[in-house]
Amino acid sequence: MLPNRGTRAWPPHSHAGYGEYEAFIGIEDLTIIAGSLPTAAFGLVQDWAVIHQTELAALWLQARQLQALGKIEPLLPRPSADP
Repeated sequence: MLPNRGTRAWPPHSHAGYGEYEAFIGIEDLTIIAGSLPTAAFGLVQDWAVIHQTELAALWLQARQLQALGKIEPLLPRPSADP
C-alpha cells in the first residue's frame, strides 16, 4: 500500500502498477520512492521512463497546475483484440 499523498511533499514522480504491486517512481532519478514492483517489471518501467523522461517532467508540471494531462506512448503496443 502506498502512503497517503497528503502526508508529505512528493518530488516529481510517476505511478506504476503491475498486478497487485504499485510504486511511485521518481522522474529525475527513476528510483522507487514508495511502494514496490517486481524486478523485471521495474526494469521495463525504467526502460520506458528513460525514453519519456522529458514528457514525464512536462506532465508533472501540468499536473501541479491542475491542467488536463495527455498520454505517453507505452513501451510496447497493446496486442490487437482482432484475430
